[in-house]
Amino acid sequence: MQFEWSLPTQIIFGMGRFKSTHKYIRGLGKRAFVVTSRSYANGGARSAVLDELLAQLTRLGVEHQVYSEIEPNPRTATIDRGAILLREFNPRFVIALGGGSVMDAGKCLSLLAVNPGGIYEYAHRGPGRPRTPFNHALPLICIPTIAATSSETDSYAVVTQWEEHRKVTVFGDALFPKLSIIDPELTFTVPERQTVDGAFDIITHVMESYLSSPVETPLQDRMSEAIVETVTTALPRVLENPHDESGRSQLSWCASLALCGVLSGRTGGWPIHAIEHGLSAYTDVAHGRGLALLLPRVMAFDAQAIGAKISAFNRTVFKLSASASEDPVESIRQGLVAYMRKVGAWTKLQDFTGQADLNTVIEQTMDHAFETGGIWKRGEEPYLENCKNLYREGLGSILKHCATDEF
Repeated sequence: MQFEWSLPTQIIFGMGRFKSTHKYIRGLGKRAFVVTSRSYANGGARSAVLDELLAQLTRLGVEHQVYSEIEPNPRTATIDRGAILLREFNPRFVIALGGGSVMDAGKCLSLLAVNPGGIYEYAHRGPGRPRTPFNHALPLICIPTIAATSSETDSYAVVTQWEEHRKVTVFGDALFPKLSIIDPELTFTVPERQTVDGAFDIITHVMESYLSSPVETPLQDRMSEAIVETVTTALPRVLENPHDESGRSQLSWCASLALCGVLSGRTGGWPIHAIEHGLSAYTDVAHGRGLALLLPRVMAFDAQAIGAKISAFNRTVFKLSASASEDPVESIRQGLVAYMRKVGAWTKLQDFTGQADLNTVIEQTMDHAFETGGIWKRGEEPYLENCKNLYREGLGSILKHCATDEF
């Protein structure tokens, strides 16, 4: 497969590097727009982190304005409100301090700083729905505070148009962060549930392309397995001791590698993300939790096409015996699913549908997935690209499987 890869983001990695942020942003300009969430604003649970960042900016003589309204699954309306303030402030660069939602919002705001209109018009909304092109954005500095999305090393942002219940992607080379300061110490205070969700965000990012193509890619496969094995080894350690420096560092580096492009060279689509975007567009579930729900059930579906590969994966990562991993679905049950139950990642669809009718959520999720991520060919039923292409009947079966606690 032909491909191109460029990672223009400078990465500063290591414990305590956040306190040296001022060294790396010197010379970017004298006005910074800081994007974060309410938990980092005045009185928030992590306000000391934001205070430290602002103190460094003040020592540099950098005027700053803080926008702290970013929510999980960031809303297009929230981003557009921030763009009004940003344009009035006229900064020279943007700093995103927080998790994936904050970093994605920071990318969108850096785009809107130098482009007109609202963010939804720049989003990919599916085949046949044109989006406004862009080539420029303000320089963006990312400071991730959770190991999860890889937003600190990629050129994608995911936003939610809540009124229409559409979760869509904004992407372009201009959205690569100029600089990412990855300090695992900032993840020490991440709650247990978010730490688990973040770990399965990482795992699914590398498993998505691992599963979606039947074509053999030995180097990428071994790298994917190594990342998953590293995450699954580190996660129990940080759950037992949130201040485990080595464990937190491993999770942070795996998160940054997962979507930076180093695994390029595979064919195949991203069906799990297409499904999850529809699911969270209606339920507002945390992205990593939605991915964790779907991953083992999609793997079971994929076992029809790549059973030997799935058995080998569970044998390698979860140290199953040859006999235990002979049947691919049984290998998922004894490998991935058993691990998920152990670390508290196992979930079912009803856990986050609330009062909504289950069948309605399933239908809406399928509609969204095919509308925004489907392959449409004249005279054919739309499908999600996968090792065994996903049509509506197959996707419905997967989602109904998600509604059961048994595997």
